[in-house]
Amino acid sequence: GSHWRWPELPWASLTLLVAPLLVGVVWMGASAEQAVCWGLVYLQVRRHLGRRGADDDRVALLLSALMMVFAAVQTRDVAYVVLATLWVVMLPPALVSSAIGQPQLGTRGLSALTFGLACLSFIALPRCRTNPPDTTALVGFSDQLELGGMGRLLEDPAEVFRVRLQKGPDVEPGGSLYFRGMALGRVDGGKWYADTERLPQQQGPSLDEQQPGPEEILVEVKRQPVFQRVLFTVGAPAGPRFRLDTEQTLLRDLSGNWFSEDTGGVVYRFLARPPLSPGDEPNPVASDFLFPGEREARLRLPDSMHKRIGELAVSVAGAHDTSWARVLALRQFLRTQYRYTTAPSRAEPELALYAFLFQSQSGHCEYFASALAVMARAVGVPSRLVTGFVLHDDEQVDGWLVVRRSNAHAWTEVFLDDIGWVIVDATPGSASEIFGSSPRSVLGTWFDEVQEAWEQVVLDFDAKAQRGAVIATARQADRVFVVSPNRSSLRGLAVLLFVGALVVGAIVLAVRRAIPQLAGESRVVPAGRVARLYYNVRHELKRQGWEVPECLPPLEAARWVSARADEPQAEALVDLAWLFYRVHLRGELEQDVLDEAVGLAAQARRIGPPSF
Repeated sequence: GSHWRWPELPWASLTLLVAPLLVGVVWMGASAEQAVCWGLVYLQVRRHLGRRGADDDRVALLLSALMMVFAAVQTRDVAYVVLATLWVVMLPPALVSSAIGQPQLGTRGLSALTFGLACLSFIALPRCRTNPPDTTALVGFSDQLELGGMGRLLEDPAEVFRVRLQKGPDVEPGGSLYFRGMALGRVDGGKWYADTERLPQQQGPSLDEQQPGPEEILVEVKRQPVFQRVLFTVGAPAGPRFRLDTEQTLLRDLSGNWFSEDTGGVVYRFLARPPLSPGDEPNPVASDFLFPGEREARLRLPDSMHKRIGELAVSVAGAHDTSWARVLALRQFLRTQYRYTTAPSRAEPELALYAFLFQSQSGHCEYFASALAVMARAVGVPSRLVTGFVLHDDEQVDGWLVVRRSNAHAWTEVFLDDIGWVIVDATPGSASEIFGSSPRSVLGTWFDEVQEAWEQVVLDFDAKAQRGAVIATARQADRVFVVSPNRSSLRGLAVLLFVGALVVGAIVLAVRRAIPQLAGESRVVPAGRVARLYYNVRHELKRQGWEVPECLPPLEAARWVSARADEPQAEALVDLAWLFYRVHLRGELEQDVLDEAVGLAAQARRIGPPSF
């Protein structure tokens, strides 16, 4: 049937609207890369619906190539490998059908060249580490938290970080691990706020050869790109806190939250000691002192808090003598009188805690942690709300524990004089019931391993690593005898050889095409290309709506179209059919004849839709 397309005027008007819209989206906070990707998608749709011929097909292929380049720079997902492979496989036939008969490489050569260029663009273009679009934006790990926000994480299996533990001989195996992310110490209405001042910190000594002490744990973390730059910790510190795999600056706020300098993926190590999870004994995870004014800040209650919340806290725990006894009484009350759910009823932020305690009596971890923190303050115990992740020491992939968004959790830290900050978890149910301990499927585990290899071998080989590899290769070349080349230098050498091979190949192809023309020689090419040109034009005409009788031979079919098309281009189709017969029996033809056929085909493609 006929190929429907929009007229040019509506498309031009729509384009005039889309362009300022994309500019406005960037002005409102979206990244320029996202706007460019959206613009490319629009141009693809516009090119498809407004297609007029093979030139539009070639432009569409160019746009698809640009989209693949942007995807290579922006994404860290292993799914890109599958999509890029499909694109590379489908591109050569598309190019051949778009420009049949032109002196190009064969399909196999075109496939190889396309694959090489795709690899080159992916390797050579830097992977942006400055807030890529798929950077994990962790709800609940920003400078403020509104009750109910973390519920969106609890059903998401996306990976956040991996951790490997090397425990000392006196550390008990197994158990739950509470990875601390953000501690939020100020509450106002229904929101919690973190400290905004972050101070630079020096990195600790190298831990590459460090062995943990009898009661210590050497922790290695591979964090995915995280928009909030949070560095996750577990247990109490044992000596200097962090050693990153790069020289970027560490940042820390007054609540003990740690941050990296940028949002990219990072590997870091630190020494910790128990407790790794809360218990019935007040084992501290942080310092035993408060900064000036911190006690008052961690006891302050919001002005908008309903007085019934304070009265409830006093009725539950006010009779106990010690701070720890009051905290345990509040924890037991929340665990036994309230129900855990991942889909709590929604309320206004200022009323969310009141609705949880006195109306719905059900909620997820944020509600329990916030209730305990506020009620502890009401009975005179300094407190803060903490967001992080909880997992078990049993779900491993190649020796690494995988921490997913669905492992997100919130708990409370209370301050006890002469002891320090202690973890308290008021959420009812065992950790395995809440966070799930079902084993990962074989397919899921395999996918995790592929994803890890993809990130290590390809994605982490970014612009900085590329420069380092090239420099290492140059230094290695200065040595006459290469005894033990390192992996970085070999990767750099591979990149140089790859780029050099592409450049040399391009030069050879250009010379092979240029020399016969400079010498005035006629290059002989297969006659089948003229036949493909002719039938390609016939296919184009069919898409335009020309229903040429299939029984007609090439020349009669061309005359049939010419008799019904009131256009001069129709004669070009007849001439192309004559040329088809002329070379059909010869088997080969010279380059000038092929050039004539290409010109006739270009004219014939401009035949418009039938008017009858």
